[in-house]
Amino acid sequence: MTPGTGDAPLPSRVGVVGAGLISAYHLDALAALEDAPVEAIVATRPERAVSAAARYGAPHALTDWRDLRGLVDVAIIATPDDTHADLARALIAEGIAVMVQKPLAASLADAAALVADSPPHLISASFMHRHLDATVALEAVLRSGALGEIMSARIRNATPGPDWGGWFYQGNGPMAGVVGQLGVHGIDLVEHLLGRITSVQAMTATRMPLRTMRDGEVIQSSVPDHALAHYRLANGVLVSHEQCWAEAGGTERFAMEVHGTEASAVLRTPSSPIGIHWRSGEWQALELDREPVLGFRHHRAWIDSVRRGADDGTARDAVRGLHVAEIVGQAAREQRTIELPGEERGTI
Repeated sequence: MTPGTGDAPLPSRVGVVGAGLISAYHLDALAALEDAPVEAIVATRPERAVSAAARYGAPHALTDWRDLRGLVDVAIIATPDDTHADLARALIAEGIAVMVQKPLAASLADAAALVADSPPHLISASFMHRHLDATVALEAVLRSGALGEIMSARIRNATPGPDWGGWFYQGNGPMAGVVGQLGVHGIDLVEHLLGRITSVQAMTATRMPLRTMRDGEVIQSSVPDHALAHYRLANGVLVSHEQCWAEAGGTERFAMEVHGTEASAVLRTPSSPIGIHWRSGEWQALELDREPVLGFRHHRAWIDSVRRGADDGTARDAVRGLHVAEIVGQAAREQRTIELPGEERGTI
């Protein structure tokens, strides 16, 4: 069955390829949806597939994605980065709609080719930050015009850095390091909420060259773990973007400030009320519409989009984000401002 086409029943059977850390985000959310049961979980290690299937009530624990044929209508790809593109192509060829963890592929060129070759309604990218409680509330504030004309913004993405895969700290290109692995979430939010990036300045650094994995292995890092990027948007808005793989103790992992001619909006955590500060000196705490479990809103939107046979645009946006990430790295290396061509959102 091809999702969202003809008179076939609406797709509801889900397969999850990968049983690592990020898979729990997807599986918890799918469990809360109730109308999109997880039919199968695939992992290269049988014990992981069996454990995850038992926990989430999936009838099938598999070690080969090919066994998803005939079992599922849609699938989530939550495997190591260098496997994403091949898995996506193979599943799409079977008529299975996919949501792919970022990045879509191991290179910008491969990601662009994957999106160009795929039916738009069968491929989506996982942009979880768009659907966070605070992000959704901030988007509503911006759309209302309550802040006035937007002048500038600050966004921060920070984590301690992954400690479960040494490959995160190796390689080169736009996906390597904090910008490609974490900063792309902020890049996407800037363009999703505020406007198209047309100019980039940046600095990057490797401040923690030795990384200790949770199994005790010490990794020599060859990638940037800090980045400071400055963007000018097509509408003139100036944005400062902090990206950090050295955060400790939950200190402002995700934050955003937006300053307009009438008021400023301050977001300090994904789940805290947004502060609106008016130029008159008054302020208010905007309470959030909370989702029942992290990821619920995200997966609801994806399943509904597939059922409509619609293109949600996220795959093209993911390619665009990788392009900007590549420009951030180039601007840092060459120590100059780089102008982006006047492309529309969702293209490179």
